[in-house]
Amino acid sequence: MPHKQIKPEIKELARNMRNEPTKAEYILWTRVLRQKRFGYIFRRQFVIDNKYIADFICLEKRLIIELDGGQHCGDENDKIRDKYLKSQNFKVLRLWNNEILNNLEGVYTKILYELEAPSPEIRDFDPSAREGERHATTGFKYYD
Repeated sequence: MPHKQIKPEIKELARNMRNEPTKAEYILWTRVLRQKRFGYIFRRQFVIDNKYIADFICLEKRLIIELDGGQHCGDENDKIRDKYLKSQNFKVLRLWNNEILNNLEGVYTKILYELEAPSPEIRDFDPSAREGERHATTGFKYYD
């Protein structure tokens, strides 16, 4: 499968976001994720399908970490985004900025838990399957 070309405007936006992180992003990146303390490689401001930019991603474990400020409280766009990312077999861990600023050890524990949890099953996504219905080949249930 050929590698998708990233749209220039999205590539530029991701680059700007990497160069101007929020305080919480900077702390999480420099004190936890960049140091490979978990034994996994994380990338920051990673473009997914020319649609979304993940704050942090571990491709090996298919884990996306999103940092949220108060503007994200109950945001419908976040729900749509998370549903799409989950349909692409990613786990999405949302953390509040104040968690990082006030409880970095607790954040570390949450990330470690998600990394050690089983990765989402790589499966053919069947949008016609109803929630809880078993996949014909794998026997796994679909949950959205």
